[in-house]
Amino acid sequence: MGHKSQIRLITTKEGLSVLKGLNVFINDDFLQTVLKNTQVNKTFGDVIYLGWNDVNLSKERLLTDAMLDLEEKDISYTLSVIGENSGEEEINLHYESKTKDIKELPFPSIIYTFDEKDMEEQLQYYEKHSKDNTKQMEELEYE
Repeated sequence: MGHKSQIRLITTKEGLSVLKGLNVFINDDFLQTVLKNTQVNKTFGDVIYLGWNDVNLSKERLLTDAMLDLEEKDISYTLSVIGENSGEEEINLHYESKTKDIKELPFPSIIYTFDEKDMEEQLQYYEKHSKDNTKQMEELEYE
């Protein structure tokens, strides 16, 4: 199955142009494909908010590596990555421009929630197996 992440990137229109212009990867189309296949794509003035869900590790690394190009061009960004499970490591990369008009960008809000479906499945499993264990214990006591 592999590692899956959710990624959110906040940068400027200039930052997005830089990312779209990068050709330093083995497959030049790969980054362009990633940038086109967003689940979140919103513009707020000169700020761009992009998001990807169920991202595999190679795309995650590609985006984190591409942030170095934004830093070299002194372009602000915030990149947040959360793993498939709440226990997985989070990545928060942030760069604040020294010379551009847009310096500080917000961090994406991350809300942890309870997985009710998983909890119900665990409890149903527990209920089924605890009955079996109780029944086995009662049988042992009467032998």
